[in-house]
Amino acid sequence: MEEAEGAAMEERQAVSRLEMEAYFGPGGRLSECLPGFEHRREQVELAREVMRALARGDAGLFEAGTGTGKSLAYLIPAALYALESRTPVVISTYTISLQEQLLHKDIPIVQKIFPELRAVLVKGWRNYVCYHRLEAALEAPGELLDPEHDEELLKVAAWARESEDGTLSDLPFAPSADVWDEVCAESDSCLRSRCPYVERCPLFRDRAAMAKAHLVVVNHHLLMSDVAVRKELDWQADAAVLPAYEAVIVDEAHHLEDVATHHLGMSLSSRGAAQLFGRLYRTRGSRARGVVASLRRLLVERDRQEELALLEGQLVPGIARAQQALEAVFSTARRWPGQRIGDAEAAGWEQAMALPCRDALHELEQLASLLQTVRARLDPEQEESPAAQAALAQADAAARRLKGLAAGLRHFSSLDTGEHVYWLEREGKAGEHVRLVRAPVEVGPHLAEWIGASCRSLVLVSATLSVGGSFRYFRERVGLLEHPDGMEVRQRLIASPFDYASQAVLGVVLDLPEPGEPAYARELPRAIEALVTASDGRALVLFTSFAMLEEAKRALVPRLREAGIDLLAQGEGPPSRLLQAFRDGGRPAVLFGTDSFWEGVDVPGEALSLVVLTRLPFDVPTEPVAAARAERIEAAGRSAFAEYSLPRAVLKLKQGFGRLIRTQSDRGAVVLCDRRVASRRYGRVFLDSLPPAARVQGSAEEVAAAVRRFLQGERLSS
Repeated sequence: MEEAEGAAMEERQAVSRLEMEAYFGPGGRLSECLPGFEHRREQVELAREVMRALARGDAGLFEAGTGTGKSLAYLIPAALYALESRTPVVISTYTISLQEQLLHKDIPIVQKIFPELRAVLVKGWRNYVCYHRLEAALEAPGELLDPEHDEELLKVAAWARESEDGTLSDLPFAPSADVWDEVCAESDSCLRSRCPYVERCPLFRDRAAMAKAHLVVVNHHLLMSDVAVRKELDWQADAAVLPAYEAVIVDEAHHLEDVATHHLGMSLSSRGAAQLFGRLYRTRGSRARGVVASLRRLLVERDRQEELALLEGQLVPGIARAQQALEAVFSTARRWPGQRIGDAEAAGWEQAMALPCRDALHELEQLASLLQTVRARLDPEQEESPAAQAALAQADAAARRLKGLAAGLRHFSSLDTGEHVYWLEREGKAGEHVRLVRAPVEVGPHLAEWIGASCRSLVLVSATLSVGGSFRYFRERVGLLEHPDGMEVRQRLIASPFDYASQAVLGVVLDLPEPGEPAYARELPRAIEALVTASDGRALVLFTSFAMLEEAKRALVPRLREAGIDLLAQGEGPPSRLLQAFRDGGRPAVLFGTDSFWEGVDVPGEALSLVVLTRLPFDVPTEPVAAARAERIEAAGRSAFAEYSLPRAVLKLKQGFGRLIRTQSDRGAVVLCDRRVASRRYGRVFLDSLPPAARVQGSAEEVAAAVRRFLQGERLSS
């Protein structure tokens, strides 16, 4: 019976695959509801591949070049599959800009074709205001927040009364962390069905919509949070972040490994610990604030003398002892001489941490037990005020967090350097805070386990998945080198519909020192000046470090000003505002950016005519995760450079190149100021992975002259 149903389902979906042309072809459904829609053969190919993967239960890896129309090419099949199978399809993106494009532009188009289609954006808990916690903060002024936050709290309350959305993105001002921490929704302190505000709760409103949705739109961080929770629950979905799903589409999939590394790891920070204890109990003058202060008020109101004595005599002193013991742990970490704690350092670390970790574990566990004892003497069913109910819920949450802190501490007192990488991060202006971080050396096996346990079908889409035409690197990194539980892995490279040979030129500057030489930083501004002057501004200059960006900026601001060109730089304001000024400023401009500007920047037309890539974007070799992964590859007798460092840099370079040509009418140049692409054998891997643009190389002045001629309409030959 099941085989017959499966065959029927596949037959119906096969018909749908054949009908992709009816949606994307000339005179198709999309052309009826989207004025100016252009038929693209590449878009039809991608849609057919996505439909096949969803229907057959495959894993599909699809690289689709810029201009393919990726989002509609997977949204139409996703809608067909979800409506046919009556199961939701999870769609995950990395950038907010793509998420907004899906929600406000692409999905409404698909809903014109399928009016019954329901789609919902899922946000994390802390994005929502909690009316119950907000009312508790208003009801007990000065108990949870310091007096200087009173005005801001009232502004949040006024917004919450009027907002239909109820999420942080709808708040017309940026709240301080202290205020938002006290009024946002939190999963471990939520009263759920017992909450008096549950009927109008924006979070549960959206969760109810999520349960009925055909398309569930998330970001990679939320998806990987869900994976981490499911892994802890042995792949049970009952208490997971997202509803049960079988089909997942991951756009911008080249980010999946890094996001998974973050969420499948863990960290402890002195700043986070201070915030936890500050919310638990703090004093300012003669006034105590925090969860314990709220508990004390409840006990006083109810004349619970025995519990008050326990709170005053044991709980409050226990908080001070736990803080002191935990500070000894972080103080030991601050004195640790290096960053990474590898095999050679593990024994020394464990010896140094043995006593402080033992003391901190004892104090944290005893404090959590004391807090639970005091809390257990108060019955939430007998409390009617929001402040009282919230105080009890926060006490429960604090006890769980103290236990979580203790559990995390155990991971850093006894290290597993075979499967995990450990390192320290100094934070704050003077390095006064320290963070202990643990991450899996490899996330591929964890992702393979997730795919096998939770995904009937998985589609991974990006403009940058292949290296030199091969998907092997990406497949290995995300656990798809083998076939999880017999799932077939399909891969397809779909070229961009753009005519790069006539629309773009790739230049290589050969007269700069190599980036590892001290003279490179001194000479780079000269090359940038020649190039951006040739393009009359209209240039995006991408760096791999903020320090080098700042050095070039200091050298070039006065020189470009004399040429009538404004210089905008990352760090001078929000990225969206910088991009708007670059696009619409009215004067020739150059925009300097680092890591986040290598992708997600979309400036079609003449406003962006030149992209300068200052150097090949290799990872810093001492970065702990990269170093640990390289060591593992080398230990297996393979080349870490060829199998890890080089492919990562190639994918990043492809992203940078992709900032240039965004439409069929765009025309411009990409210039690489790193002669290694021409002088080193591995340079061919970079060049073979880029679109087939015309190529020029020479001195900065020679390349700049070629760029000027090309932008004036001359056709260049390689």
